Amino acid sequence: MRFAITTVALCLAAVTTVSFAQDGPRLKPGLWEVKTDMETKRVGPFAMTVERCLDEKSQRGQWHPDQAGPSQKCSNVRSRREGEAYVVEAQCKRGDSNVKTKAVTTANGDNAYTTKIDFAFDPPYRDQTQQTMVIQGKRLGNCPAGMKPGQMRVRETPATPQASVKK
Repeated sequence: MRFAITTVALCLAAVTTVSFAQDGPRLKPGLWEVKTDMETKRVGPFAMTVERCLDEKSQRGQWHPDQAGPSQKCSNVRSRREGEAYVVEAQCKRGDSNVKTKAVTTANGDNAYTTKIDFAFDPPYRDQTQQTMVIQGKRLGNCPAGMKPGQMRVRETPATPQASVKK
């Protein structure tokens, strides 16, 4: 179960790193720290930190709910700007469950951002009807030697979950 949550969080962190790249500001190229906090019914709070090397090409056009994985099909994808926030909503299919997803991203220039994603599952997916994920990204500097744009590495996955999902 821990592996499944880590895999999902890793994929979502990678995807959300560029959640506003198509319709919003571009992130400054370099090494980014991406912290993901989420609450799961089965495991409780879960936190993970990854580092991702970004350049213009690696963040261009990468975020779309259809790219979340082969087991997830999405439709009715809408994106818009609301003031300083970028909003993406979609209807997706995960297993036998229909998933309403709403991601709201606010950027702090091109060096930091916060994304809050709300998921609603109908019927429940793995005993969950709702889930919230908060992802915070900040630029750390240049990508280290040997790390190519688009590459990602897990920096921290606590043995004991310590996340504090902000609602």
